[in-house]
Amino acid sequence: MEQLKHTLPTLTGKEKNIGFAYLVFQLFFLPLLLQLLSSVFFFSINETLINFIYFSLNFCSVIAIFSRFMKKSLLRAYRFPREVFANAAIGFLVYWLCIIVMSILTQILFPDFVNINDSQIVSILGDHPVLMFLGTVIFAPVAEEALHRGLVFGALFQKNIPLAYGLSALLFAAIHVMQYVGLYTPGYLLLAFVQYLPAGIILAWGYQRSGCILTPMLIHAANNAIAISMTR
Repeated sequence: MEQLKHTLPTLTGKEKNIGFAYLVFQLFFLPLLLQLLSSVFFFSINETLINFIYFSLNFCSVIAIFSRFMKKSLLRAYRFPREVFANAAIGFLVYWLCIIVMSILTQILFPDFVNINDSQIVSILGDHPVLMFLGTVIFAPVAEEALHRGLVFGALFQKNIPLAYGLSALLFAAIHVMQYVGLYTPGYLLLAFVQYLPAGIILAWGYQRSGCILTPMLIHAANNAIAISMTR
């Protein structure tokens, strides 16, 4: 049987170039562009809708950029369903074990700390819970895993595996706190940042172990679904 954990679907040079260009645009310019567009409309757009538009644009852009890669990944999942779903289940259990351990340690060491994104999710669910569910459970996992695991981790994997794990995990953690820079103290942001590092590593492990981007997507989607449900 093919040794899945030693191979990953390859990206074409075009997919890598456009993918990295879009990653930079998505991180630094897309949020600003959406805020600018919302400010010039004659009617206000609440934060829930802005986030849903952001998730939707990311999802559509990633599907368009990585269409070949996505097809190869789906074919791989079709050929090796046991590896994909078994590793997704293992990854999800380890993911939540890490969350529980880190939550306990955080409450002991920093009893007043509240996860920034959890608070943000609660505040923006608002009158559009279905839109937020679609955005965070369907659109975000597909876009983020394609970019951070498929692109960043995959591009570095053949050159340096530890570096692939490290940089992809650091980037994944950074995107969850960078929007709050200036709103919270550096210590608070650092603690929030550290909370996402295990998730980035586990998601990358799921991708490497199964050789299919669908595995971290499933782990990510299941985690977000539970997180959304717990905030209701």
